[in-house]
Amino acid sequence: MDSGTVGPQAQEAKGTDKVDVVTSDEEEEILELEEVREEIKGHNQLCLLARVLGTKHVNPQAFSNLMDKVWNPMKGIEAEQIGGNLFLFRFFSKRDRQDVMEAETPWFFKKRLVVLKEITGDEVLSQVQLMEVPIWIQKSNIPLNQHTRNNVIYIASKV
Repeated sequence: MDSGTVGPQAQEAKGTDKVDVVTSDEEEEILELEEVREEIKGHNQLCLLARVLGTKHVNPQAFSNLMDKVWNPMKGIEAEQIGGNLFLFRFFSKRDRQDVMEAETPWFFKKRLVVLKEITGDEVLSQVQLMEVPIWIQKSNIPLNQHTRNNVIYIASKV
């Protein structure tokens, strides 16, 4: 069998032990996968998926080293490049991961925004959408009567 990729059918099979795989010669095959052990499930629930925005590839070692230094997790992290500017960070403490996600600032690498998403281990990593980054916008000189939800949405759309 040629190397294959897991198609969208895999998401429908989530929670089962069977996955549809489309091989490079477009034949579809159903594979039976081993059951996931509880310790693997627990370890994968402490992961963050990260994408460095931009078209230029980043140095994976430099990126993972900087994030380790900046985040300074008490129990450490492991970093793995998934492809391009997509990385998987495995934390060994729920608190360490929570500290990163609850930071009051967006994360950057060499002036490029880093988008983070908590994952559970059930996702197909290449299909995870990394589209949102919470940021604070300070508004000033806006009359009190103009402090409406619609105006906030309008201002945010211009950022």
